[in-house]
Amino acid sequence: MRLKVKNIVILLIVVIVVTIISLFGVKILSPKEPGVEQPQVIDRIEGYDYLLAENKSALYKELFIKLKDTLEHKPINEEAYAKLIAQLFVVDFYTLNNKITKNDIGGVDFIHSEHQDNFILHARDTIYKYVKSNIYGDRKQKLPVVKTIEVSDIKQASFKYLEKEDPDAYYINLNWTYNQDLGYDTKAEIIIVHNQNKLFIVAMESLE
Repeated sequence: MRLKVKNIVILLIVVIVVTIISLFGVKILSPKEPGVEQPQVIDRIEGYDYLLAENKSALYKELFIKLKDTLEHKPINEEAYAKLIAQLFVVDFYTLNNKITKNDIGGVDFIHSEHQDNFILHARDTIYKYVKSNIYGDRKQKLPVVKTIEVSDIKQASFKYLEKEDPDAYYINLNWTYNQDLGYDTKAEIIIVHNQNKLFIVAMESLE
């Protein structure tokens, strides 16, 4: 039985819940957990808030370099930009063996800041809930590592989310493999929208 994340969409009801909790002063998520050493940042893409940490996988680092090159060349090839952030997101989200705890959610850099809390809440309630802590480096659990990834299809069409609409959103289908098949997703469609000069992921649906 495959472990799947169905329809990771930024839902209005989740936004309302998060807003209500925030009003009561409850801190839902913390990017830095006490006692957990944060990995060193070894590269960044200026103007886009994309960071490369030393603990990312070899495939992620390779794709990050391609993204940096794409964004530093003007005019930017937007389709290439969209493809790369979709691939980077999947590689980081589904590579779990480099995550320290279940709160170390991959792919957050590619989600709009206004929606990141909702995305993390959903991720923590799905596949990340099974990730055991590796604070002391003694975890024995087998966790997936994305080995290869490819874009199988890309198109542009309208997409509505919350009270917004992007007439030229990207719909990207991806296939990927792992170093070891542990029953996780291998196909998904990712939807990416425009926000000023940046692209952000707003939805993902398993295609299996």
